[in-house]
Amino acid sequence: MSRLAWIVLFLALAGLFILLYSLLKVAHDADERAGYMEEYSWDLDDEEEDD
Repeated sequence: MSRLAWIVLFLALAGLFILLYSLLKVAHDADERAGYMEEYSWDLDDEEEDD
């Protein structure tokens, strides 16, 4: 029974990491499609020109 518990624990942990990775990837892709990072970098470029 102990071996079965370890297998279930390992699969649950692997599933959690896969879920976390997929959620972070979707959020990153959505930011890229919305142009968030480009807009943010333009704001930083504008601030540097003001100096």
